Amino acid sequence: MISHLQRLLLILCACAAAVAQGETVSLNPSADTCLFELDPAFNFGGQRDMPSGTLGGQVGATRSRALYRFDIAEALPAGAVITAARLKIDVVQSPSGRQNSTFGLYRVLADWGEGDKRGDNPGGATADVGEATWESRFHPDQSWAAPGGAFGSDFASEPAAERTILGDGSYVFEFNEVGLSDIRAAIAEPDSNFGWLLASQSEEKAKTARRWTTREHRTTPPVLEMEFDLTPPPVSDLPELSLTGLPDSPVVRFAAESGVTYEVFRSIDLSNWKLLAVLPNLETDQIAEIPDPEVVPVTGAYYRVSISDSSGVN
Repeated sequence: MISHLQRLLLILCACAAAVAQGETVSLNPSADTCLFELDPAFNFGGQRDMPSGTLGGQVGATRSRALYRFDIAEALPAGAVITAARLKIDVVQSPSGRQNSTFGLYRVLADWGEGDKRGDNPGGATADVGEATWESRFHPDQSWAAPGGAFGSDFASEPAAERTILGDGSYVFEFNEVGLSDIRAAIAEPDSNFGWLLASQSEEKAKTARRWTTREHRTTPPVLEMEFDLTPPPVSDLPELSLTGLPDSPVVRFAAESGVTYEVFRSIDLSNWKLLAVLPNLETDQIAEIPDPEVVPVTGAYYRVSISDSSGVN
């Protein structure tokens, strides 16, 4: 009986850590602004909505592009694995005689300054030092690779998400594998997270511009929604259990590490589990000994240990 129970304990130990699944976090932008070809020295960082697309009929001289950045790494717990993401954003104004266009989100590869300028439509005002414009990432002397930014240098060439835009209303950009990789990179290297460019994929076509909400919008600011799982600790980190005192005074023993919370459970049918003890956030390494107040039945019993680190990851 003892050897049989010990074998069961080792099996349970190897699968004791649970995976938290289906978690979701939602973020508003931490910074946003617009690059506006018609006023190349203007900043738009304080606007409640801003244009992206091509304005009017003077094609080639009236493009606009929007920038959005989100503090991704700060919003996610340690061990988060992104499984899906989407940007929810509103169009609040479309031009008369509008042309439909597919818009894309492209990862920004260079840093930029949000600024705080606002004005009447089309908005913006002359940039101060350090604010992004059509000409500069940081006005006046840190330029984009080309005016308005260059795909392949300032922005990624492949879109993170795409969506055909019609008239006013709410739109969802569902991130593809490129976009999910962008988010994972922002988690792994927060200092390289410069957000995404929102741009029409038909900038040669007039009247594709729309006015998009920003983080300053009172009712419907953009929202980046991310779904994630939490990875369990590797099996090698799980404690090896032993059992003494059978059958009258069973005691579960294992090597417990500091900074870890342990929960010890008992079952006789692998369905119903009774919590025997909680060892919260231990201050020192130690050999834990958890007595079971019940006599082990002839049919045997099962024990398991769940663990979580100081971040709360199970």
